[in-house]
Order: sequence, then structure tokens, then C-alpha cells
Amino acid sequence: EVQGNESVFFKVKINCESIIVGAFYRPPNSSIEILEQLYDFLGENVTDGSRVVIAGDFNLPGIQWDTLLPGPVQVRDCEMLLEMAFNFNLDQVVTEITRNGSTGGSVLDLIFLSNNFGTYTVTLHEGMSDHKIVRLETELGKRKHCERLEPKFVPDFSKADDVTILDYLEMAFDNFECCTPVNELWECFKSCVKYCISNYIPYKQIIEKRNNPWVTREILQLQRKLKRKRRKRPVNVADVSALSSELKERTQVSKTNFFCIKMTSFMKNAPRRFWSYLSPSKPMISQLTIKDEMVVNNYDIATEFNQFFHSVFQCSVSDAGVTLGDRPVLNESVTMEEISISQEGVFALLLELDEKKSGGPDNIPHTFLKRYA
Repeated sequence: EVQGNESVFFKVKINCESIIVGAFYRPPNSSIEILEQLYDFLGENVTDGSRVVIAGDFNLPGIQWDTLLPGPVQVRDCEMLLEMAFNFNLDQVVTEITRNGSTGGSVLDLIFLSNNFGTYTVTLHEGMSDHKIVRLETELGKRKHCERLEPKFVPDFSKADDVTILDYLEMAFDNFECCTPVNELWECFKSCVKYCISNYIPYKQIIEKRNNPWVTREILQLQRKLKRKRRKRPVNVADVSALSSELKERTQVSKTNFFCIKMTSFMKNAPRRFWSYLSPSKPMISQLTIKDEMVVNNYDIATEFNQFFHSVFQCSVSDAGVTLGDRPVLNESVTMEEISISQEGVFALLLELDEKKSGGPDNIPHTFLKRYA
């Protein structure tokens, strides 16, 4: 329950997704504090990506929901409700008259729906009172496999014992022999790296950002300032109204700038950031089927891909022989021209590694390779 008003909220889990559902009643001509308490409650419990449904009688018939204008009466309350819908990404989906009175019809019963829901339909039916029953039907999406998200920990290289790591690597490299097969050398190198990470580098937990990408530091500061002003007694109505208008204006400008300018720039200069916002990241390939045989080992999967694209690294393609799945296996192989590998070239490539990218099937962080190169 939201303290100080007639409402009840609960969280229901459907298809492994949590949905916040709330019922709210605002008495006619009540104080604006009721809506402020609802706003604060949502601020504490709703995050970016939350799916929210709020239904109830708000008794604010003056709001023009098609144009999002507050109307001539109870302007502050109307503006507060519009601000709440805007800041928490809620759409008010009731457009028809829900109560007919002596002075005409009005839209009193509202339903706020997070804009991350799918398609929906709203229908009105006759009820037992002078208010109509509002029925909402919406798609919740396909059923998802329930997975408990475990906290993710990564090496914190800012607190690494660099001196000890460099000493250990120097001692370990003295034992390398040039005549040792390259695969054995690589396994030895991997064991050295993993030993250093597990013994000389602490781990830190990654916390996902929950804010909307257009919420800047200035907007967050304004939100906190406005919250403090509302809690202060007596309430300075002029200050609260001015801060509320400023917050709404800055949020509108920042949101427009993000979608119209930054997202357009991402399409040209950073396509990955553009698509990562529109769609969630896809999981890594965990298995591969070759001739009805399931391959799950990371090394074997990489080997299969290398063989599949073998012809790309040849000067010419010979006649295809047998097939492995849909992949031709060449009878003859044409070797590539010799590749010149130097210590300076390898060092230059290590310094150009992108630390934000995955370490690959060997799980060696790029930061480790670049930092201790």
C-alpha cells in the first residue's frame, strides 16, 4: 500500500516476467500530496524496463489525453499526473467517457500502461454504478524460460598486484622451450594467466545500469532536489512548481536529443550501440550440430568453424570431395603465402586490443594481455 492514500500494489510473475499492478483511487478535490506520494512510490519501486499497470479513478476530468494538456481546473494535479506518466514511460490508454453526469461525460477511470507492452485493446462495459467498467487486454509476449540471474563478477585490474604479476610471468616464461609444440605452449600460457588472475587480481561485481539512457546527471540532480522540496514542510508551492516544470522540460529535451541525434549518430558511427539498445544481446553459441552429432566443447566448436571457412584462407579452391554436413572437404589444399611474424608486430597488435570485447573461448581478458604486454 502507498502510505497516505487509497491504493494497493502487488507484483505478479507471468512467463517468468514480473509485472507491477496497482489500483489507485484519488478522491475529488483532494490535496496534491496524494499524487506526490504515488510519484515517490513509483520512483522507489519502478526501474527502467519495469512493466507497470496502474488502474483507478483519478477524478481529473480536465486532462486532454489526446494533446496531453492539463485543462483549466486543478492544473497542478493534472500536471503532476502528466509528469508521472512521462517520467515513468507510462501511456494512458483510456480515451472514451467512463462516467456520464448531469453536466456531461468525462474520463475519470484511467489505465496507465508501460510503453514496453505489446498491442492492447480497451473496451468499456456497463457496470453496477454510474462508472463504466474498463477492460484492458494486452499481449504479454511469448513464454520465456525461467533463469535465475546470478551476479556477475569480473577481474578488477585497477587493484591488481602488477609487480607480482610481472615477476611471475618473467619467471614462468624462462621455462618456455622453443621446440615445444605451439598448442602446449598456449596451454602453458593460459595456465599462467589464470593463475595470475585468481591469485593477484581481486574481483568486482558488475551492476547493470537501470536508468533510461537519456537521464543525465543534471536530470537526476533535479529529481532529487524536487523530491527534497516536496518533503519539506511547509511546502513551497512556487518552488515545487518551478522545479517540476524545469525537470519536465529538461527531460523532454534530453529524450528528444537521444532519439533524434544520438541514435542517428549511433547508426553511422556505432551500429553496435544502436542495435544493443533496440534488441537484447544474443547468447554465445553453446553447441553446434555436425552430421547429427552435437558438439559442445568450445575448442571443438572453434575448430569446426575454422574448417568450414577453410577455403577463405586459400589462394584457390580445388575440387570438392566428401562433405561434412553441408560443408565440402577439399581433396587438395593450397597453402597461403608465408606470413611474417615479429615481436614488434605482435606487441603492436596487443596494444590495439579492445578491452571491452570478449576474451573468446579461452576466457583470457583483453585487459590482461594489453596491460602486461
